[in-house]
Amino acid sequence: MKFLVARRNRNSELRRPKTDRRPKTEFTQPQGTTPSIERPQCRPSELPPSLRPKPRELPGACAATRTGASSTANMQTTLAVIGAGRCSPAEAALAEEVGRLIAQAGATLVCGGLGGVMEAACRGARSAGGLTVGILPGLDRAGANPWVELALPTGLGETRNTLVVRAAQAVIAIGGEYGTLSEIGFALRTRTPVFGLGTWQLARHGRLETHFHAALDATEAVRLTLASTAG
Repeated sequence: MKFLVARRNRNSELRRPKTDRRPKTEFTQPQGTTPSIERPQCRPSELPPSLRPKPRELPGACAATRTGASSTANMQTTLAVIGAGRCSPAEAALAEEVGRLIAQAGATLVCGGLGGVMEAACRGARSAGGLTVGILPGLDRAGANPWVELALPTGLGETRNTLVVRAAQAVIAIGGEYGTLSEIGFALRTRTPVFGLGTWQLARHGRLETHFHAALDATEAVRLTLASTAG
C-alpha cells in the first residue's frame, strides 16, 4: 500500500506543468518618447459636423450652377429639342448652338436620343457641361448617340415622341419630318410652349397658328423658350 501511494504521488509530480525559470525582462519606454496609442477609426457620419469632410464639387452638369443666379433659377428647367434623325449641316450647326445655349443657361436638355438634330443638340450641350437626356424608341441603351448622358429606353417606338414633349416645360423644333410634326402637334395639344427654327408652319382655316412661334435664330429661340417657363 505504501508503495502504491508513493508511486501515485510521483506520477502527479510528473504531470505538473513546468514553470518558466527564465529571467523576466520588463519593457521600459525610452525617456523623452511618447508611447503610440492606436485610436479607433471613426466614420464621417459619427464625427461632429464641424469635423466632417466637405463633399467634393462635381464637374460636368454641376458646373452650370456656378455661373450665377440665373443658372441657379434654371436648374429645374427642362427643354426639349426635337428634329429629324437625319439633317442638313446647317440644321446640325443650328441645333448644336441651341444645345450649347441651353446648357449655359443651366437647363437640362431632353430629346429623342438618336442622331441628326438630336445628336447635334446633345453635342452642343455637353460641350458646355450640360445634362442631356435621351428618351429612346427602342430597348437598347446603346442606340443613343454618344452625347446622351442619361439614356432612357422605352420600347415604345415613335409613341415615345409624346414622352419627349411631356418631359419638357417647353420645346424647340429644328427642321424635322413628320415625326417632328407630330411632336409639335402634341405640344400644342398639351399647351406646352413650342418654338420653331426652320421647321413646319401650321395654318388653320388659312391663318397661321398663333400658338406656334417662329424664332429668328438660336439665341432668340432659347431666350423665348426660357422666358415661357419663367413663373
